[in-house]
Amino acid sequence: MFAKLLFKYIAFYKARRSLALGCSPRLIAGYMAQQRLLGESQSTAPALLVMGEETVKREEQPHGYNFKGVPKPDENGHRLVTLDRVWQLDDILVTSQPKDLCFSFALFKLLRCRFAKYTVSESGFMKAHNFFKDMLLQGDDSERVFRVVADELALIYYYYHSSLPIFYSSHLLLPIFTIAISLYNIGYCLFLMIFISRLLMNGAYNKIFCSFVCFKYNITDYAESGDTTVEYNSSTYYTDVVPAFLVLAALIFAETRDIVFYICSTWTKVALICNYVNRPSWQRCPAAQKCIAFVLQHFRCTMAGNNWGDNMKQFSILELHPKKFRFQLHKWKENSKIPSEVKAAIFETLKRKNLTTDLEGNLKVIRPPSSLFSSWAADHTGDSFLSAPDGKGAAYTILVWHIATTVFEIRRQAPPSSSDPHAIAATHLSHYCAYLVAFCPELLPSDEQWCKKMYMDVEKDAKRILKAVKGRKKQTGSHDQLCQLLTEDSSHEVLRNGARLGMQLADSATMGWEDLSRFWSEMILYVAPSENLDGHAQAIARGGELITLLWAMLAHAGILGRLDATAGDSDKAVTDTDGCAEV
Repeated sequence: MFAKLLFKYIAFYKARRSLALGCSPRLIAGYMAQQRLLGESQSTAPALLVMGEETVKREEQPHGYNFKGVPKPDENGHRLVTLDRVWQLDDILVTSQPKDLCFSFALFKLLRCRFAKYTVSESGFMKAHNFFKDMLLQGDDSERVFRVVADELALIYYYYHSSLPIFYSSHLLLPIFTIAISLYNIGYCLFLMIFISRLLMNGAYNKIFCSFVCFKYNITDYAESGDTTVEYNSSTYYTDVVPAFLVLAALIFAETRDIVFYICSTWTKVALICNYVNRPSWQRCPAAQKCIAFVLQHFRCTMAGNNWGDNMKQFSILELHPKKFRFQLHKWKENSKIPSEVKAAIFETLKRKNLTTDLEGNLKVIRPPSSLFSSWAADHTGDSFLSAPDGKGAAYTILVWHIATTVFEIRRQAPPSSSDPHAIAATHLSHYCAYLVAFCPELLPSDEQWCKKMYMDVEKDAKRILKAVKGRKKQTGSHDQLCQLLTEDSSHEVLRNGARLGMQLADSATMGWEDLSRFWSEMILYVAPSENLDGHAQAIARGGELITLLWAMLAHAGILGRLDATAGDSDKAVTDTDGCAEV
């Protein structure tokens, strides 16, 4: 155990000065500045850093480190590994998963710069922007782009909240030595458990042994009667053995968990791929190829996998049930798996050419929800803020449309079909955006305190209406009466406007779930760009949020802000240029 602590201290000491971890942002900033000066390469993938930075000769510059050329591999296969070299392999990398792991690792290093608050020229990242869009935003594989960004955020989580990365900062043998120590600890604990068990089976006393002796006396003459001694032994209760076994079992579990983390982690797999890239002898050996492919395909474990559970919180301010005619205020958060329909809707919206507006330097900003659906809302309600979130704030628009979506659902007399992908996407995104307003306002572009106050006022008004509804008897068409009560008796304009909009949508012959799905996909992408690095860091620490994943995804696609922020509006400009990870 002391040897393991010593290894951790040595690894931590080296990691602080390592160019692969502690000093990585300075190196990445200088390297990307150098890449900007280079011409277009013939390779499909850009030369993003993956591993091996510590093998490069460098010199310090005002903007970071400069590379003095790329070294040739030594006899141990140590050399800088870039993404373009990984993309050239086609033997063991017949599937996209190994390449995507290295791509996630390269993006993780760029995102690490952003959290370290390094600033570089955005033009140096256009190759990465274009590669991300060409490789991941083309076609129909929405799961792949979500998986790549989720793996990147998982690496960020383990970098800041785990000791696993520090063992890869100096040499690959350090994790091997650590695994060997863990195996020794497991073996020693098993030996102690077997040794103690055999002692007990052979009749040995425990360390805590209690014996009670009772004597029977004659009551009349207080004389001790013969042959009346009774002895009771309590050693069979194992009062000292059970705690010892529990401690040993806990140590075995902890050491086993560490071994699983080392073997199944993304860090180990990327290190294995990079060693394969640097060793021509491995590339010529079919056995090595099969072993690496087996590890990449089968060595998976939820404990060592992505900390983001592919979930999205669900929250509804008003839950209206068309069959039970029940009206209630939700005070809980439901955590559900992100449906594939939600990913597909966001993916298709992200690929639209009219989603963004170009700026100088080949950067982009995202437009407000501007589909025909939101334009219809402005024409029919007379409120322009219902079609663009920059009038009264994004949180205000989200709550209005969330209530409208709920009313639209119950006015159609039936819940959305489980087979309708547009209904699934619209309802899930509506409930998730309501959750952001209620519980994570710091991740939205609106002012956090204003957002909290508005939600508290809406909640208070909803409670008042709920009490009024409960006091009425059930009548036919009660859901229509509830919607009417929202439009007429609500003191807060969010409830009033939301109910009015929802009733108009339900009565329209042209509006449907497909339009709602498109609106909510545009809305969640519109509010995703953010300058609040601390808020997203906290979200990653507690398991991740969908909006954090979309924030990183938009940055990788070169979308760094919102159109209202660059159009001279009164809102604070949001351009997300204070970092080097906008790729």
